[in-house]
Amino acid sequence: MAARSEVRFTFEGGGSAFDVVRFELREGVSQPFRLELELSSLDDAIDATALLDRDATFAIARDGIVERRVHGIVTAFEQDETGFQRTRYRATVESPLARLGLRHGSRIFQQVAAPEILATLLKEHRLAGTRTAFRSTHEPREYCVQYRETDATFFHRIATEEGIVHWSEAQDGHGTLVLSDRIDSVPMLDGPVVYQPAPAGDAPGPHLWHVGYRRELAPTRLTNREYTFKNPRYDLQHEARAWAAEHAMGDYEHYDYAARYKRDEAGKPFTRSKLSGLRNAAEHARIEGDDARLWPGLAFDLIGHPTTKLNDRWRVISMRHTGEQATSQETDAADAEHGSRYRYEATVVPAHYDWKPEPAPRPVVDGPQIAHVVGPQGEEIHCDEHGRVQVWFPWDREGPRENATCWIRVSQGWAGAMYGFQAIPRIGHEVIVSFLEGDPDQPIVTGRAYHAANRPPYELPHHKTRTTFKTQTHKGEGYNELRFEDEAGQEEIFVHAQKDQNIVVEHDETTKVGHDRSEDVGNDETIVIGHDRTETVGNDETLSIGQDRRETLGRDHTIDIGRSRHVTIAKDLIEDIGNVRIEKTATDRKAETGGHYEHNIAGRSDIEAGQSITERTQIAEINGSRRVILRGPGGSITIDDSGIKLDALQIRLKGPVRIEGEGRGNEFTVEGTLLPAVPLELACPWGSVAAFRPKKEQLLPAASGHLQLASPTDAAQPAHGVAPAVPLPANPATPPPSPGATPTTAPPSPAPTPHECQWRIPSVEQTNCRMNMEGADYYMLDKLKNRVLDPTTRLPHLLRYSTFEGKFDLRYDEAAKVITATVRIKVVPKDMVELDVATGATPAARRPKLDSNGTPISVPFDSDKHWTQAEISNANHRKVDRPQVTTDLNVLADKITKTLNQDNYKLTIDGCPQGNGCSCLIPVSFGVELQRHDQAYAKAPHHTIEMYPRNARANAAAWGEECGSYDWNTSIWKSLALIIC
Repeated sequence: MAARSEVRFTFEGGGSAFDVVRFELREGVSQPFRLELELSSLDDAIDATALLDRDATFAIARDGIVERRVHGIVTAFEQDETGFQRTRYRATVESPLARLGLRHGSRIFQQVAAPEILATLLKEHRLAGTRTAFRSTHEPREYCVQYRETDATFFHRIATEEGIVHWSEAQDGHGTLVLSDRIDSVPMLDGPVVYQPAPAGDAPGPHLWHVGYRRELAPTRLTNREYTFKNPRYDLQHEARAWAAEHAMGDYEHYDYAARYKRDEAGKPFTRSKLSGLRNAAEHARIEGDDARLWPGLAFDLIGHPTTKLNDRWRVISMRHTGEQATSQETDAADAEHGSRYRYEATVVPAHYDWKPEPAPRPVVDGPQIAHVVGPQGEEIHCDEHGRVQVWFPWDREGPRENATCWIRVSQGWAGAMYGFQAIPRIGHEVIVSFLEGDPDQPIVTGRAYHAANRPPYELPHHKTRTTFKTQTHKGEGYNELRFEDEAGQEEIFVHAQKDQNIVVEHDETTKVGHDRSEDVGNDETIVIGHDRTETVGNDETLSIGQDRRETLGRDHTIDIGRSRHVTIAKDLIEDIGNVRIEKTATDRKAETGGHYEHNIAGRSDIEAGQSITERTQIAEINGSRRVILRGPGGSITIDDSGIKLDALQIRLKGPVRIEGEGRGNEFTVEGTLLPAVPLELACPWGSVAAFRPKKEQLLPAASGHLQLASPTDAAQPAHGVAPAVPLPANPATPPPSPGATPTTAPPSPAPTPHECQWRIPSVEQTNCRMNMEGADYYMLDKLKNRVLDPTTRLPHLLRYSTFEGKFDLRYDEAAKVITATVRIKVVPKDMVELDVATGATPAARRPKLDSNGTPISVPFDSDKHWTQAEISNANHRKVDRPQVTTDLNVLADKITKTLNQDNYKLTIDGCPQGNGCSCLIPVSFGVELQRHDQAYAKAPHHTIEMYPRNARANAAAWGEECGSYDWNTSIWKSLALIIC
C-alpha cells in the first residue's frame, strides 16, 4: 500500500507560481522525460503564450527539504474550470530535447563522428546546458544521412547505433543533459535505499515497499557481417557474446547483415553495443517506493530485503512518478483534508551492467532517386581512383553543390579484373541513384537519364533508328562516336575518332568489302608487315605520288609485265647496282640522250656487235693514259709513252703531211705540288733533328719522278747536302695523306749511304707521358664492408705522381681535324702486409709477434695467409687497435676513371702531326683495368688494397694519411702507391 508522508510539490514557469494538484512524470535513461501537471492558481487569466517554450521547474520536497528537481520547458498549457477562488490549469513539461521532435528534414553529414553530429543538433536547438563524458574514440562516418526524420528521431538513432546514452541532471538550479558511452559515468547515490514492506500504519520514512526480480531469455551471441568493395575478399565479420551466456538455457545467436560499418575499428564497438541493447532487459527488477532521491541513471545500494541476493547495487533505468496534493485547493477541493500522496514505479538493472538502449530502426528509402553529378568549378569530369562520383540530391538544401555527397560508386554494364565497361558520369549529368538495402547511407548510381537541358545526341523521333555511343572531348570541341543506323536500306556503322584511332589485332584480321572502298589519309601512312604481303588487283591500278617514293628491298625484286612498260622521268634517273647488271632485249634496243653522255668504267669495257658498230659525231677523242691501240684486219696503231707506232701492210695517206717538233727538254716544276700534311723528321747517323713541316723552297727536283728535300740548315751534315729522294706523286693533283693517318710506306728509293740523312715521320708509339692522378676518390670500408670514412674523402698521398710508358690508341677526326688518344691503364697493387688486431683468443699458430711491451706489431703473411717470421726493422712498431680497412679495387678503378676523364687531361706527344712541328696537346680518354700481381701471391691474387692507420700507439685516435706496403726484397716499408703499367 502507498505510504503517507509530508511531501510538497511546487511548480514555477514563465515567471508564475502554481499549486500542484496532481502530476505524472515519466522518465528514463536515453528517454526525454514528460511531466503532466494539474495546477491551480488564484489568477484566472494566465497567458499561455508567456509559458510555452519557456523554462519551468518542478520540485519534490519532504519536510521542507527539496529532494528532487526537474527542469524542462513548457510544451503545452491549458486553462480549465474556475472554482470559488482558484482556477484549474493543465501543463505539459518536457525535456529540452522535445524541441528536436518539432523539426523534420533531410540532410547529409560527411566525415563527421557521431558525437559531433549530436552536438550539432543540440546547438541548433539552443541546448547549451550539456556535458559529455565519452571514454572511447568514435570513428568519423564517411557518409551519414538524416532522411525524412525529425531531429529527435535522428538524434536517438545515431546515439543508439554508437552505444551513447544520455540522462538529465539537476545542478546549480538548472538542468544539464549528459552524453556518455558508459552508463557507469552516472554518480552513485549517497546512502542506501531501504526496503520496508510497510505494515499497517505509516512507515518511518521514504523507502521501497516492493521489489520484483525478473529474468528473461535474450540473445546470447550477436554476429554482424558487412561488405566493403575496397577489400571484397575480406570477411568483415564481428561477434560479441554475453558475459553470462554460460548460465543461459542455450546459445541464441542474433545474426545481421548490412550492419552499417565498413572498418574493423567501427565494427567491434558497434557489435558490442548492439548486443547490450538486445539484452538490456535480460535481468532487471521492478520496484515501487517513495524515496524521491532516485532518478534515471543513478546507482544505489538496496538494503533490508529478506532475499539476500537482492540486497545489491542497482541502477535506475526508467521511472513513473505520480503524486497528489489536495491540500493545495483549500475549500475548492472536497478531499482537501486528505493531505499529499507520492509514489513511483521504476525498472532497475544490476549496476555492473553496461546497459545500452535497444537499437533504433533506420529509415528506408522507397525506390531510386534522381540526382545530378557535381564537382569543382571549371572541371568537366570529377572522379576518384574507383570511378566514383559525387552527386547532389534535389532534396538536399544544405550541402555544397561541389561535393554535396560522398564518393558514390557507379554501376557499369560489365566490371571485371582490369576489363569491362568504363563510362564516368560527367558534371551536370542526371543520374538515377539506388540505395543498398534501402539504406540512405549506401547510395549507388545505377542509371542515367536525359532531361530538358541535356538532350539526346540526335533529334527524336526523327532518328529513332539510331543507336549510338557518343562522347564529348574533355575541355575542348569534338567527340568520338560509334553509331549504328538500322533504317532499312540505310544500314550503317559509323565510327568517328576526334584525333587518333588505334586498332590492335593479336592474330588474324579479315575485311571483306562487297563494293567500293575509299581511304583518304591527310598526312603520312606507315605499314609494317612482318612476313609476306600478297595484293591482287582484278583490273587496273593507278598510283599517284606527289613527291618522292623510296623502296628498300632486303633481297630480290621481280617484276613480270604481261605487255608493255612505259616509264616517264621528268628529270634524272640514277641507278646504283652493287654487283652485276644483266639486260636482255629480245629484239631492238634504242637509247636517245638529249644532252651529253658520260660512261665511267672502273675495269674494262667489252662491246661485241654481231654485225657492225657505227658512231657518228662532230669531234671524236680516244684517250688512253698508258696505251691506245687501234686494231683492224690490216694492221694497228699503237700510241704509248714512246710515241706512235703504225703497224700495217701498207699505209696510205691522202693529202699533204706536215711534221713539226718543238720540245723544250725534261724540265720539272713543282708549282702545283701539295706539301706533305705531316711533319717530317731528319734522321741521320749522328742523330735526329726535330720534326718540322718542309717549306716549298726546300723541295728540289729529282730524277724518276721524285722530289728531293734539302736538309735543314741547322742540321750538321757530312759530305752530302741533300737527303735521299722522297717519292713525288706522279699526279700532282693526288691529295696528300690526311693528318693523323697511319703513314703509308713510300715507294722504293735508293738506300742512304752512311753519310746520308733520311726524312721520316716520327712514331707516336715511343713517347712517354707523366700525369697527375692525385685526385682519385675511393671508399674506405672495414672488413664487414661498413663505411668508416666519408666516400668523398681524398687521401692525396695514396695516389702519387705515377709514370707509365706504352702505346696509345690514336684516332684522327677528319671533320674536326683533331687527334684523340685512348690510354689504357692497368693497376697492379704492391705486396701487402696485414696489421692484425689479434687478441688473446687468436690461435697461437697465427698470433702476431709482440713488442717489448707485449703489444702486437704488424707481421707479414704469405699467400696462404700464414704468419711469417720476417722482421720489420723500420716499421716503427706500428700498432693498431681498430679493425683493418680495405679499399675495393673495382670501386677504386671506377673512381680513377671518372676523375681522370672529368678533369679533361691532355696528352703531350713529341713530334705530333698537329701544331708547328714541336708538340701538341691531344684530348685523352682513360680506361682503367685491374691486373693481378704477376710475381707475388701468384696463387692468391689481391682483390683489395689493405690500409691501416700510421699511428705509433694503440690508443691513438686519429687516422693517418698514408698507408704502408712492405717490400719483400728489401724488407723495407714504403708508401703505398699505384704502379701504372
